[in-house]
Amino acid sequence: MRAFGATVLVESSRGGVVTPDLWPRMINRAKGLVDGGGYIYLDQFNNKHAPIGYETMGKEILEQIQKPIDAFCGAVGTAGMIMGVGSVIRAKWPSAQIVALEPDSCPVLSGGEPGPHSIDGTAAGFVPPLFSREVVTEVRALPEQEARTMARRLAREEGIFAGTSTGLNVVAALKLAEEVGKGGTVVSVACDSGFKYLDGTLYRANLSDT
Repeated sequence: MRAFGATVLVESSRGGVVTPDLWPRMINRAKGLVDGGGYIYLDQFNNKHAPIGYETMGKEILEQIQKPIDAFCGAVGTAGMIMGVGSVIRAKWPSAQIVALEPDSCPVLSGGEPGPHSIDGTAAGFVPPLFSREVVTEVRALPEQEARTMARRLAREEGIFAGTSTGLNVVAALKLAEEVGKGGTVVSVACDSGFKYLDGTLYRANLSDT
């Protein structure tokens, strides 16, 4: 972002993890800048255009998978992806499971208490305003360590270099595939790139830890 000319302001996390107070602090800081004038706050948690944008991904999935989809799963941050993709899939295949994912250390969507975790971009510690049970059929809270291990496996075994949210997605997809059984179709996504995780602990850890 600096290379593109942006001024980057860092709101530090506590202990290097996502704590329940982190997102509110970032939001309040952004609102404070706007109140001072000269800034625009894009407010992605309340951006109703986000699910609409992700409907394109849902349509692409339907075009590529020319048969019934039994389940779609994805980690929830702002909830834009799970809502946009999920709504398109359920419109085509009403019986499809749309499974929202979160780390079990911050199971807010599951009805639990917020807590710290290291799955960036997910589990803000509150229910995102865009999140709706009318689209999501189930919420699953999974162990973060399984997601981290899977992310390393994906890089080493499949050549998919991604992060912990992708690891979480694949862990859940494999569990759903076992439940759906032979011949079923389960869909998820591999998010962004692993390059932005090189400065953290995910790929510093022992890669034999699988």
